Amino acid sequence: MKVIILIKQKIFLNAIEVIKNIKPMLPFIFGFISVKLFVYAYLSIKSILNSPYNIKSLTKGLDFLFQY
Repeated sequence: MKVIILIKQKIFLNAIEVIKNIKPMLPFIFGFISVKLFVYAYLSIKSILNSPYNIKSLTKGLDFLFQY
């Protein structure tokens, strides 16, 4: 039983070390993710605006969003 506890503690300490090493990189990772999301949102909005029946699809989407 003691061995399992020791192994768990070791894994936990290793995880803490990994987190400490990653921490300086976090802003870059989150920045990259947010940039990707922003680009995705921009492209989807642009495609909605460029489609010939954009108003109809947009209102349909809004109806779908607010029906719950």
